[in-house]
Amino acid sequence: MKEAPKFEFMLFRLLRQPGVYWKLLIGGLLSFVPVLNFFAFGYLYRTGSLCRRQAVPVLPDWDNPIGLLRDGFRFTLVWLVCWLIPVLLILLLSCFLNWLHLGALGHCLNAAAMIGFSLFFCAALYRFQRNMDLRDLLDVMLLFRMVQGLLRHLPVAALATFGLVSICWPLYGFAFFFGFLLLILQSFLFLHSVEASAAASRAI
Repeated sequence: MKEAPKFEFMLFRLLRQPGVYWKLLIGGLLSFVPVLNFFAFGYLYRTGSLCRRQAVPVLPDWDNPIGLLRDGFRFTLVWLVCWLIPVLLILLLSCFLNWLHLGALGHCLNAAAMIGFSLFFCAALYRFQRNMDLRDLLDVMLLFRMVQGLLRHLPVAALATFGLVSICWPLYGFAFFFGFLLLILQSFLFLHSVEASAAASRAI
C-alpha cells in the first residue's frame, strides 16, 4: 500500500503554499462568528473534497461564497451527528463520574472521546463525500474499521491535533479551524491511499 505522507511532511508542505496564512486567518476569524462560521465549515468541506480527488494537501481559494455556504451545511450535518452529539453525551457522562468523585476517569474519557470521535467524524465525512448520501453513515461498523486504521497509522497526527486544540482553546475559532483542517487532510490522505491500494489489488 502506498503510504500517506507523514504528519510533519504534510504540515510542512501545507505551510509552504502561497497565501496559506491569509487563508488560515480568514477561516479562524470566521469560525468565531455564528452564521459566518458556516463559510469556514464549507471551506473545510471543500479542502477535504479537493484532497480526496487530488491526494495532496492543497488549500483552495476563498471563492464561490454560495458554494461555501452549501458545503458548510453539509459539513455541519455530518459534524453534528458524528462529533458534537457523541462528544456532548460523553461530557455528560464525565460530569456524572465527577459527581461520583471519579474525576480523573472522566478527564481520561473526555480526552479519548475528543480524539476518537474527531477521527470518527473524519471517516464519516470521507464516506459521505463519496456519494453525498447520508445513508452511507449508517454503516457504523465500516466507519469504526476506518477509525481503527486511522488510529494505527495516524497516532502522531491525532495527538498533535488534540494538543494543539487544547493549548489554543482560548482562541477556539483558530483551534477548531486549524485542528480539524490538519486532521481532515491527514485522514483523507491515508484513506485515499487505502482506497487506491484496494483498487490496485482488484485490478490485478
